[in-house]
Amino acid sequence: MKKILIILLLSLGFICVASAGEIDNNISKLKASNTCVSCNLDRAYLSRRDFSGANLRGAILSYADLRDSMLVRANLSGANLSGTYLSGADLSNADLSGADLSTADLTRAFLSGANLFRAKLWKTYFAGADLGKANLSYADIRGATFNQAYLSGANFSGANLSGASLYKANLSGANLTGANISGGSISSANLSGATLCRTIMPNGFTDNSGC
Repeated sequence: MKKILIILLLSLGFICVASAGEIDNNISKLKASNTCVSCNLDRAYLSRRDFSGANLRGAILSYADLRDSMLVRANLSGANLSGTYLSGADLSNADLSGADLSTADLTRAFLSGANLFRAKLWKTYFAGADLGKANLSYADIRGATFNQAYLSGANFSGANLSGASLYKANLSGANLTGANISGGSISSANLSGATLCRTIMPNGFTDNSGC
């Protein structure tokens, strides 16, 4: 029995070392070529770096530290960014379609013009972030926080925002056609010029005023 336990512990240690070595190699690859498709960067420290235009399609970046990094026009489609630290990061015009950003921290991040089509944004934190003209159509945004975020001209059509907080958010000119905000909060939010059509409001009432 002791021999089995020793073998198991040694195996686990080898896996951890191998995994750490793989991640280090992938970080070096990314820095050298600005490309790391479907690679493992789990919990990697990549803060304050410039990865503008990087191809990180399908990469595993869960719990990675990307605070204040530049990811302008980066391809992060289908990437796993769950729990990732992205506060202050610049993801303007980045492709995040189908990406998983559940519980990620994007406080004061820049996502203007970003593509978040069908992204998973469950309990993602966007407080004070800039998502002007971003595409969040059909995204899963349940329980997310957008307090004081800039969402002017953003596309939320068909998005599930149930339980989301949009306190003092700027939603002027946003498209909320078919969006579900039931159980959420739009207290003190700016909805001037926003399109409300088949939009389920926080109180459960369907608003068709913009149809």
